[in-house]
Amino acid sequence: MEDSITILGIGGYTFEAAACLVRNGGIVAAAEEERFSRIKHHSGMAYNAINFCLQKGEVSIEDIDYISFCYKPWLRYVKRIPYRLAKLFNHPVYSYRIISHEVGFVQKFLRELKLVKGRKTKIIYPGHHLCHAASSFFTSSFDESAILTIDQRGEWDTTFLGTGYNNKIRRLKTIGYPHSLGIYYATITKYLGFKPDSEEYKVMGLSAYGKPLYLKKMRDILRLGRNGTFNLNLSYFSYHNNRGFYNAPYWASKLIKTFGPERKSNEKITQYHMDIAASAQMCLEEVVFHIADSLYKQTKIENLCIAGGVGMNGVVNGKLLIRGPFKHVHVPPVASDNGLALGGALAIYHDILGHPRKNISLKRADWGTEYSDDEIVSVLKTSKVSYKHCVHPEKVAARLIADGRIVGWFQGRMEYGARALGFRSILANPLMPDMKDIINGCVKHREEFRPFAPAVMSEYAHEYFMISDSIPFMTTVVPVREEKYSILPAVTHVDGTARVQTVSKENNMPFWGLIKEFKSISNIPVVLNTSFNVMGEPLVENPEQALRTFYSTGIDDLVIGHFLVSKK
Repeated sequence: MEDSITILGIGGYTFEAAACLVRNGGIVAAAEEERFSRIKHHSGMAYNAINFCLQKGEVSIEDIDYISFCYKPWLRYVKRIPYRLAKLFNHPVYSYRIISHEVGFVQKFLRELKLVKGRKTKIIYPGHHLCHAASSFFTSSFDESAILTIDQRGEWDTTFLGTGYNNKIRRLKTIGYPHSLGIYYATITKYLGFKPDSEEYKVMGLSAYGKPLYLKKMRDILRLGRNGTFNLNLSYFSYHNNRGFYNAPYWASKLIKTFGPERKSNEKITQYHMDIAASAQMCLEEVVFHIADSLYKQTKIENLCIAGGVGMNGVVNGKLLIRGPFKHVHVPPVASDNGLALGGALAIYHDILGHPRKNISLKRADWGTEYSDDEIVSVLKTSKVSYKHCVHPEKVAARLIADGRIVGWFQGRMEYGARALGFRSILANPLMPDMKDIINGCVKHREEFRPFAPAVMSEYAHEYFMISDSIPFMTTVVPVREEKYSILPAVTHVDGTARVQTVSKENNMPFWGLIKEFKSISNIPVVLNTSFNVMGEPLVENPEQALRTFYSTGIDDLVIGHFLVSKK
């Protein structure tokens, strides 16, 4: 009998730190550090997430055979420091600072890795983009697939094109810094008054309200290259000289001369800003399609796996799925840097150690913490709140939602990834035209243009949305069927699309049961689903946080485990 192999994946570090425990190729536990630290997009070593994974796996650090880490230290040195040295004369202060930072950064994570390894543990550095690629390909149902990963920058590369066959990933082409789609979109995000590296999704949502009137100008910034490549017109940028650190801007004066002054975060959003967002989004789509078409032409494979921060752009993912040339597109629930923990562990097990895949695709994302009814009721009693016991919490929640109540839903193990998928969710009635504005204003405390997602029973998804494959992780924006616009006003975006989550009985029975019960009341197998948090905070992790968010917002009822807490 083959010996058990236990791998601890550590991802993020610079952004969205996370940990994942994999045993013999199967996920045991995974979580992001932000859920424990309460610092959104937490950077640094994921100590709390690591401890949780070890506890859930009932192992100590001495039982870990391998640790994967998401950066190759020598590659950062070889690529980044010479680039900075070449700019030392023209940008001496910044170049000196960033070289010092780079040396200190690598030494810091090497020291910290020694603290979390056991005596027999071997540390492996698969590489940033291989971790991204593995997080998507090895969680897909595809025996073979084209692979596309796009982000701001790994050690050096910003874009990876490759293939996956069985248990191996092969690199075909990479595009390196400073040409980066992630930095292009982050620059537009900052220009529009949002937080770069964090709020790019706001630009994506805002783009639906505008028209691409400035597409020609955007095409001068972001240009198509030969054979599926692209490049940035660096005369518009300054990030490659100062990268936005130390309060320096991302852009050069040419960008401001072309588009005018940037929007301040407290300024009103105008139609001009919406049109800029639409133009930037369409330009991004053109480039991604250009890359994807070239990848298909080279591989002739009909499956595509996507990862990297730009892989979180659900509008691009949806249009890729609809337009082709790929027939099937897979995006994992952790496409961003949080998925480097999972991808690194799977890369070691399959690609590096050569173990075969078990032909089991990832169909669920609940790999985080969980709390028993005894633990929940202890918190409720300590907090001195009134509560009721529910034999069938899904039936209670469905009736409340049908009555127009906004429900906090805290069940089972926490999601791994940015999307609430029916374990730490806020749920509401999608049939009510004013529900979107109510939740944005009274619950989430966020911009009024932000849309909400529909969660639909998978067996009815094609009746309401233009999809053929399941989308269990809310990673793809697709058209709502036109005849359903009026039926689902609270989850249909202004452009007639929605970021859909398909929910199956096999992989999320409590949530599927809730939607089924709602269907029996309303005849509609769809509920509005958004994350159980307020703007700027991570998803709630424990019952205390669920209660605090419940009482500090306009949520009407909290269904937590088998208990109901209601506001009169």
